[in-house]
Amino acid sequence: MEVLGLVALPNWFLMIVAVLFLLIMYSVYKQSYFWSLGIPGPTPIPFLGIIPSVVKQGLQETDLRLMQKYGRHVGTFFGNMPQLLITDPEMITEIFVRRFSEFTDKPQSFRNTEFFDSAVNVAAGEHWKFLRSTLSPTFSSGKMRNMTPLISRCLEKLIQNAKNMSEGGNSVEMKNLFGAFTLDVICSTGFGIEVDSQSNPNDPFVVNARKAMSVNIVGPRFLLGMMFPDLHRFIRNIPLLDQKAIDFFIDATKSVLNERRKSTSDKQPTYDNVFKLQYLDMVVNETLRVYPPGSRLSREASADTEVCGVKIPKGLDLTVVINAVHFDPEFWPNPHNFDPERFSPQNKGKIKPFTFLPFGVGPRNCIGMRLALLEAKMAIVEMLQNFRFCTVSETEIPPKLDKSVLTKPANGLYLKLEAL
Repeated sequence: MEVLGLVALPNWFLMIVAVLFLLIMYSVYKQSYFWSLGIPGPTPIPFLGIIPSVVKQGLQETDLRLMQKYGRHVGTFFGNMPQLLITDPEMITEIFVRRFSEFTDKPQSFRNTEFFDSAVNVAAGEHWKFLRSTLSPTFSSGKMRNMTPLISRCLEKLIQNAKNMSEGGNSVEMKNLFGAFTLDVICSTGFGIEVDSQSNPNDPFVVNARKAMSVNIVGPRFLLGMMFPDLHRFIRNIPLLDQKAIDFFIDATKSVLNERRKSTSDKQPTYDNVFKLQYLDMVVNETLRVYPPGSRLSREASADTEVCGVKIPKGLDLTVVINAVHFDPEFWPNPHNFDPERFSPQNKGKIKPFTFLPFGVGPRNCIGMRLALLEAKMAIVEMLQNFRFCTVSETEIPPKLDKSVLTKPANGLYLKLEAL
């Protein structure tokens, strides 16, 4: 084919040019979304949005810079997927509490397989209500007290492993040590299985748990869904997580449904006494402010609406940037200072509502929050009863964080343990 009567170009080349042109027009059309709504934000890169920044700087650092530059609500794109990032407490209150019925579900991109359709933190509509009401009694005060002996057994392994690893003055990598303890607690309280994951890293339960927790936010499956959100229903069956790991836990759950967990009580920290330790509670809360477990909370608008003067189209992904809220100097004076006194009985009442969000907020907050706090506090008490903690040359202060949506040290967390 001749172009302008001058140059003969092969049809396949013209076809490629036409496809590329259509793809670019599609991307420009998708990314004009926030311009038409008058919502501030960065000029998006076609097909990629903020993905290059996330790959280079990490998700949390990217979010912080965007909020600092554009204000408390920012229109961005993860690929071609529009996301409204929010740190305004009034908008958070409206979306997550007062008008929860309009923003009940997580964004469609979260529900990428049938497996996730039945996960309580992702499930939608009436199915989520059923799952939440079914699981909530598991985390009652009575059930939590019954779990205390199981956690105490895991603490015994934690202390013994810490002693073994610190022999000879060796430094100990805390992320792996406490990560193994956390996995042991989940295995014991959730599955009735005793697993010493620190001493047995090749145990099938340990191996599959690590695979299940490895979500690559810049992997092919995730990026394809973000760049072409209209294809979600077609790529739904491409696994985001390791399918063998998912199958393993489904089988493990089935195998223990009819087993009874046995435990013995002892004089280690208990449900009642750890929650009476006021200063421990202050330190844990300040740690969760500075290092929230996750950096984002997301909901999806069920209909066209308006929140605090901002137009919200149906289906828009509304995302609270937790670490940006936690480091906002208007809500937290000197936010980069670690100060447990913020959460003292005298000061706790001064904290602006909906600016402390480590476990989410509203009816869909973290269902396992109380168990997580119990486990963490018992571990801290037991470790402090047995060890003195010292920094070493490998200790990073502050620790460099991983680039993922979950808060974790990129290079580990090394300390020296001195037995008391």
